[in-house]
Amino acid sequence: MKPLIFSFSGACIICLGGLFFPKPGLGSSLPVPFGNTAPAADSTVVKLVFAGDVMGHEPQFKAALQADKTYAYEDNYRFVKSYISSADLAVANLEVTLAGPPYSGYPTFSSPDALASALRDAGFDVLQTANNHTCDKGGKGLRRTLDVLDSLHLVHFGTYRSAEEAAANHPLMQDVNGVRLAFLNYTYGTNGIPVPAGTVVNIIDTALIHAGLDKAKRNGADFIIATYHWGLEYQRTESPDQVRIAEFSARHGADLVIGGHPHVVQPVKRTAAPDGDSIWTAYSLGNYISNQRDRYKNGGIMVEVTLVKSARGTYLKNIGYVPVWVYKKTTPKASYTLIPGSMDSTAAADTTLRMAAADRLLMLQFFEDTRKHLGNVAEMKE
Repeated sequence: MKPLIFSFSGACIICLGGLFFPKPGLGSSLPVPFGNTAPAADSTVVKLVFAGDVMGHEPQFKAALQADKTYAYEDNYRFVKSYISSADLAVANLEVTLAGPPYSGYPTFSSPDALASALRDAGFDVLQTANNHTCDKGGKGLRRTLDVLDSLHLVHFGTYRSAEEAAANHPLMQDVNGVRLAFLNYTYGTNGIPVPAGTVVNIIDTALIHAGLDKAKRNGADFIIATYHWGLEYQRTESPDQVRIAEFSARHGADLVIGGHPHVVQPVKRTAAPDGDSIWTAYSLGNYISNQRDRYKNGGIMVEVTLVKSARGTYLKNIGYVPVWVYKKTTPKASYTLIPGSMDSTAAADTTLRMAAADRLLMLQFFEDTRKHLGNVAEMKE
């Protein structure tokens, strides 16, 4: 593998060249026993849901502005809230800062705190924060984002206010129904903005990933999830670099890989490990919510994973997806609403949406494109 070498002046994190190591095995990961076989009576079952890029373009926060000058995003999630809340743990990629006013969209994002409140109220438990917009508002923005998430009791991973905080909290360990989960989050870069002095942003580098995966195993993880901000924007297939990092992750102990950044849905595939085992990789979940309206960019997927822990170990029993299209209504006031695939035949009839015929066609096109693209994975009914 070609080494990945990154260096950021003034940052607490200095990335080393990537190296390969002999495969230590996949720990508690076992082959996926798909089918109708029920878990044993003494088993523990955990449902995880992962959502893609939560964006904050200027039209989005303008649409969220209320008459009393506050911001409200709750309506964005009204058709998916019950599904998100049904998960034992729900995770999304927060691709904005919460740096406070003045608010801004592309290319340097700062969204109202209400965006995070709405994610929490929709049922999300954990947010990834390592992405190419992490440093958009400098050290103040990075730190304030984490402060806001802490105040809302939203767990976060991928960026840290100090090296000490990173050492204590990376990987993120979460105990869910007696299953000990480890989460790791890395980004390919920060759009050329130096990582602010004193802070830590996890950068994709094989030596750092290897160390993180090893630490997760030492911390007693039953199941390890590696999440990456990677790939080529708007490319619907995974890049060779994504494949190499996914294979490296499988080789060194990851049990599941979740990706974002391309802003379009990419395949969900098995990634082989040298010993013949394999793990699942969702290369890009696409845009969860954004103002991007072009074909393939106007939606994304939520990936659902069922884990089972028993005396045999912990294994991934099922994986599937829910397609989600972003409906943007422009009159009488702009609004954004996530429409899940189960509403493909009913959304246009919903009187609260007032969906025009042209919008219905765009919605159906997105669902059809996504279903064809992910034909090897089951669509879940939320």
